[in-house]
Amino acid sequence: IPSMAAEAIVRCMLAGRAPAPGARAAVAELELADYDQLFAGRTIVTGRRTEGSEAEAPPLYRRVLREAYGRLPAEIRDLHDRPTAMAGVAMVERGGHPLARLLANLFGFPTPGRTPVRVEFERTLQGGEVWRRNFGGRSFSSRQWEGRGRWAGLILESFGPVTVGLAPVVAEGRLELIVRRWSLFGVVLPRAWSPTGPAYEHVEEGRFAFAVTISHPWLGKLVSYEGQLSPATDA
Repeated sequence: IPSMAAEAIVRCMLAGRAPAPGARAAVAELELADYDQLFAGRTIVTGRRTEGSEAEAPPLYRRVLREAYGRLPAEIRDLHDRPTAMAGVAMVERGGHPLARLLANLFGFPTPGRTPVRVEFERTLQGGEVWRRNFGGRSFSSRQWEGRGRWAGLILESFGPVTVGLAPVVAEGRLELIVRRWSLFGVVLPRAWSPTGPAYEHVEEGRFAFAVTISHPWLGKLVSYEGQLSPATDA
C-alpha cells in the first residue's frame, strides 16, 4: 500500500534512519518490522514462507490460520497436526425438498439417523488433504487445499464439481468455516447462490466434535450431521 509505505519511511526518518539520496532500487529501504506498528491497528497478519519438501511443510490448517491456530483447543489442533483415522457416532438429518434429497444422494451424503462414522485423512504432495468419510457404510470424500490469488486466505474444499472457499475463523474456542466463494465445474458463481453452513469444529466432553450443515438458498437443507470423534482403535 503506497500510503502505508510512505508513512513507514517518514517514521524511519524521524527515528534517524533517513534513506540515502539519489535514484536507485529501494527494495531494501524498509523491512517487515518497519510495518509492525502500522499493522497493529489493522486486521493484517504477517508471516514468512520458506521453501522445502511437502513433508516439512506445516499442516494445511496451521498454514492458513497462522497465529490464530494457537488459540484452538488442543483436541482440534491434534486432529489437524497429526491426522489419523478417527471414529465415533453421528446424528444425520436430511432436507425435505425433493431436489435437495436428489442432490444429497448424488454427492453420497449420509442418510438420516444415528450412525457410526469414520473419517480418514490423507495428506497430498501439494500440501493439501483428502478427507474420506464413512457414515454407516455410506462413503463420500472431499479434497482440501490452500487458496491462491483471489482465493488467498481460504481453505478450498471440493465435492466433485463443486468447490467452496472456506474462511477459517477461530472464535470462542471453536473453529468456524464460513463460505466466502464457490465455483461449479471451475466457473466462479455469485455468492448469493452458494451453499451455506454453519460448519464448525469444537470440543465436547473432552473430545473432538463437529457440526456441519449444507444448505442451498433455493432448496433449503441438503444434509446436516454432528457428532464426536476419537482416534480409531485400528488406526
